Amino acid sequence: MRIINASERRQLVSQSYFQHIEQVLREYFGDGQYSEEKVRGGQTGARKVIFLASGKKYFVKIGEKVERENNIYQSPKFSNKPFLLSPILIPNISNEVLVLPFYDGETLDDFILRKNGQWGEVYTCIRSILQQAAKHLWLDTLTKNETEIAGGVEKYMTDRLDDLSQNLQIQIGDSVIGFADLINMKIVLNSNDERISLPSINEMVDDVVQLFQRFNPPYLSAITGDFQPPNIILGPDGFKVVDLSNGDELGDLAMDIGKLFNFANRFYRVAYIRDGKAPGNSGKAVVSLKAGALEIDTEYSNDPVLQVLMSDLEEEFTRTIADSIADYYLPDRAKLYKFVINVITIKRHIGRRGLSDLLLANIADSYIEIMRKVRSI
Repeated sequence: MRIINASERRQLVSQSYFQHIEQVLREYFGDGQYSEEKVRGGQTGARKVIFLASGKKYFVKIGEKVERENNIYQSPKFSNKPFLLSPILIPNISNEVLVLPFYDGETLDDFILRKNGQWGEVYTCIRSILQQAAKHLWLDTLTKNETEIAGGVEKYMTDRLDDLSQNLQIQIGDSVIGFADLINMKIVLNSNDERISLPSINEMVDDVVQLFQRFNPPYLSAITGDFQPPNIILGPDGFKVVDLSNGDELGDLAMDIGKLFNFANRFYRVAYIRDGKAPGNSGKAVVSLKAGALEIDTEYSNDPVLQVLMSDLEEEFTRTIADSIADYYLPDRAKLYKFVINVITIKRHIGRRGLSDLLLANIADSYIEIMRKVRSI
């Protein structure tokens, strides 16, 4: 599947403004300069760089969502959390630049790759991270919910799909179709010797929104909004979450949980190819048009032990939290959010390095999980 044309991507900050910020930082710290060290992670249009001053490193983000992220860091609900860094507020530019002490460590996704086969260590690490996040953030900031979240979730998905439907053209084999037509086509997924017929993406979205209406959370809490392995750094002082650009003072904690397990279930294939980490281990998907439907053929090399361990951990953890706060549909919403996350990530990733087919496979696979583990209850 190949992208013919799409809306222009967000532009990074201009080089002149980038250099201006360097001068402001140099004046604030007394000396310093940008490092040539590359910074990975985060798929926003912000520009990210390491700034060196007086023998210390600082992580600097300039551009998209920076003002919002600074505000989240300064919110009382996010202050004094052991797994969050404290931003350095630079006079006159704090709404334009995020500056954090550089935390030297290993991202959780790199840790998972390095521990390939040593899944007991991976399980223990992720379980500990979840427990700490629950203790210090999610359960520590619970607020009674008096709203229905389904409408917001629906808008979250449809805004992105509608935007792509305006002018995105996709070539599949010898045919060229609009994105608007693609998301209205029935899907057939061929995976693990199974052939599964599915509704269109638009029909899936409608179905998931209806389930959110049934499973409305009794509580909201502070969430990071992007709680996934590339944004979690393991270091000498424990783990740190380093991206709050999608954070929310009143969010559904099931979203953070769903995002982490969606990565473990399937999104890692996209992320590893996107970041050039392990394309050979990520599997592949091929989309074709057959009899007026989207046919998706997948070929994955999953480690069954890791898959079982992550599934068990998700069930154990979500049930424990659900029982502790009487939010008995939390495990179901975590699975619904996996689908939501796969839908909204299309806008960021479609057309990048051959990821489009994998993205559609992820959407289909996460909907099948809902069919089997949520709709069957």
